[in-house]
Amino acid sequence: MAHSTQHSDPPSGFAWSSLWSTPWLWSVALTVGFYSALPHLPAGREQAERYFCGHPVSYLQAGLFFLALCDLAGKGWRLRRDRKALAGLPLSSLMPTGADRSTFARDTLLARCHGLSRGLQATAWGRRLRDLALLASGSSAERMDENVAELASVEEDRFHDSYSLLNTVIWAIPITGFLGTVLGITIAIAHITPEQLDRSLGEVTGGLAVAFDTTAVALVQSLFLVFCQWSVKAGGGRVLADVDAMSRVLARSLASGGPASPLEEAQSLAAQALVDRTEVLLDQQTRAWNTSVEQLRERWANTLEAHRDQLSQSLTDGAADTWADHRDSLAAARTEFVDAYREVSRQLADSLAQSEAARQRHEELLSSQSQAFWASFDARWRAEQSARDTAQEAWSRDIAERLAAWQTEMRTLVETAGAQMQVLQDQTRLLGRVVEQEEQLVGVQQRLTANLEAVRAAEAFEQTLHSLNAAVHLLTARHAARAA
Repeated sequence: MAHSTQHSDPPSGFAWSSLWSTPWLWSVALTVGFYSALPHLPAGREQAERYFCGHPVSYLQAGLFFLALCDLAGKGWRLRRDRKALAGLPLSSLMPTGADRSTFARDTLLARCHGLSRGLQATAWGRRLRDLALLASGSSAERMDENVAELASVEEDRFHDSYSLLNTVIWAIPITGFLGTVLGITIAIAHITPEQLDRSLGEVTGGLAVAFDTTAVALVQSLFLVFCQWSVKAGGGRVLADVDAMSRVLARSLASGGPASPLEEAQSLAAQALVDRTEVLLDQQTRAWNTSVEQLRERWANTLEAHRDQLSQSLTDGAADTWADHRDSLAAARTEFVDAYREVSRQLADSLAQSEAARQRHEELLSSQSQAFWASFDARWRAEQSARDTAQEAWSRDIAERLAAWQTEMRTLVETAGAQMQVLQDQTRLLGRVVEQEEQLVGVQQRLTANLEAVRAAEAFEQTLHSLNAAVHLLTARHAARAA
């Protein structure tokens, strides 16, 4: 009773859990976060702003893409939870044992179902176990097989219906891209003005860029979502197949062994008739719906074809008029440019002739000034050279006179030294005679020493005289070379 009360009155937190699990809330949060972080990208910010902020349609595309992405993430999380439920509740732990497999097994299965967490009860395997426990009371094996088939059909319909939002978004994203293309072409046509064609060319190319950018982004997003949907849907299909196989085995083990009662047979016949009638009605409604959808698609295709033809014709006519006006404008501009070019060429030729005449006058003036300067410079240089030659000749004569005086003095000194040498020789001869006289020998030795010193001085003076003679000859040779 506690379990039934708990599940009959869901807690207030269930509504909040459903609210937080809806993809609408998370898609809005992701869109706001994406556009808040877009200006702070470290690289590729200009490209991202071009593809995601170039037009209001780009914001709508981003919102739809994040909505589909959040829905896929939720389905992936529920797929993981379904696999966890299959692994946590294996078929071996649910099979009944003993002789009484109808009442005790049903109560045991209900107890196991009530003991599951809310997350596991919401899985496909949890719902199938709860339904099998409720339908297992006194049902035959054939009836249980029919119940399992009906439950599988309901679960499959629920599985396909859960992808309705995702399919709609994947279908709508290329439509929004095409809408951006139409708006971009419309903007490009609206900004074409023959009077201001050059200035409106940038706006035209910008509108065309917006047109093709939205289509490219929409196609990329659609391809990505289609492949992600295929992956998640394939995993969900495998989970449903496992649930159907396990539920068939479990249903046969829960079915009672006795024949069905007349009331149960009547109920089965009535249920079968109701199912058949429902199938007929569903087939009729499906055919009517398919017919309506096909007619709507044909009308939409015809409308798009007519709109495309009108747009193509408008573009062709507008482009032809624009190019004709542009050709006339270019011809007029070319004529004006040629006239202006000729006028500028004539003015430039006059300016060049005047510049050439001025250059010739400046060259003549510069030549005359250069000749006068070099004449005055040559005169000054010759005067200075003559003054230097005169001064050098006077200096050379003075040096020659001084050297001649020095030579005369040196000759006198040499003659004196020669006389002294003669005297020294005489004294030397006398020294041999007075060897025996000691006192006279000492005096002679002293005079000899003095005479030797005088001789050394005379030799040094003679060497100096020779050096001076060499210097005089060198200066005379240089002076003669300069004079030549």
